[in-house]
Amino acid sequence: RRAVPAANARLAVAPRALRLTFSEVVELAVARVTLLGPDGAPVPLAPLTTPPDSATVLVAAIPGALVPGGYAVRWQVVGRDGHPVRGTYRFEVLP
Repeated sequence: RRAVPAANARLAVAPRALRLTFSEVVELAVARVTLLGPDGAPVPLAPLTTPPDSATVLVAAIPGALVPGGYAVRWQVVGRDGHPVRGTYRFEVLP
């Protein structure tokens, strides 16, 4: 439903976390989020969490600094019917 940073965002300040909001409750044990850096290599993320007030939100803290460039976020969750639901979106950190 929603992502922070948003798809195609151009950010003057690098984000410290990825926050993905879904229309259904997220099963944390089977959820996956990957952040790919400008060179295509995975960027280390902290373990996924859900805020205490919303089971439909996934949060992945970014412990390190992000360099300027384009990033891709790949996510996967399990839908109500048990099938995987996945997607990818991009954002950019400006110099």
